[in-house]
Amino acid sequence: MPEKQLMVPFIPQDDAYCGPSALAMVLAQQNKTVSVAALADEMLLPARGGSLQTELKVSVRRQGYLAYEIAPELPALLHEIDAGRPVIVLLNLAFNWYPKWHYAVVTGYDLSKQEIILHSGFEANQHWSFTQFENLWQRGGRWGLLVLSPHQLPPDSAQEQRYLQAVLDLGTTSGPDVAQPAYQAAIQRWPDNLTAMIGLGLIAYQQHDLVLARQWFQQAATQHPDSAVAANNLAQVLLESGDLAGAFVWAQKAVLADGGAPARDTLSQVLHALHAE
Repeated sequence: MPEKQLMVPFIPQDDAYCGPSALAMVLAQQNKTVSVAALADEMLLPARGGSLQTELKVSVRRQGYLAYEIAPELPALLHEIDAGRPVIVLLNLAFNWYPKWHYAVVTGYDLSKQEIILHSGFEANQHWSFTQFENLWQRGGRWGLLVLSPHQLPPDSAQEQRYLQAVLDLGTTSGPDVAQPAYQAAIQRWPDNLTAMIGLGLIAYQQHDLVLARQWFQQAATQHPDSAVAANNLAQVLLESGDLAGAFVWAQKAVLADGGAPARDTLSQVLHALHAE
């Protein structure tokens, strides 16, 4: 596509608030309104005069979204714009030895003019040459971030393990219930993904749904017979469900798969329950 322009609401950026402002713009594009001040309270580091990438990603997750870093290359960035996803980028507007960090939002491009279009500072949809943008982006480490809804299928550009790590991080920050739809979306995209099966099994277990937890752990253990974690989790659920024979089989498999202390502990619990019968 020779050119593309996304409709992204614009919010002027003060120097120290460029991170919160950039995130507020991308959230607004997804119909979620959060004030810059509220985001700034979460992510600003006064001693640094702004926000680090880590704080920005944590703030994304606190809002209930996945923070997914794109591949550090211009074609990857243009692909996301083509797909309708604005990208938060980190730029260094000064020098490597005396950096001036700045977050902007890439909203479009024009191949015929070799230009990137972005919200930056106090002006919306600025047109920068590819060369200018590449220089400043290179100094910023070619860092680009997507803000993804956990309820949507992973982008076709998503790398499987990187996406699942983003889901794990979302669960850690905002809780398993928030991450659950992202695991479900991941399993639709990658039906054999072990991390997604384990994640869904653990969420079901935390919700006291042993039947559903058993189904996910059974699927994980069957499709990934070398996974000690899947075997051990299945053994634990079978034990709590009263299926001691099944629990014994899978606890042994977990130990043999080098599941370490957790697997040995589960096997010990199963043996104790069998002896108590």
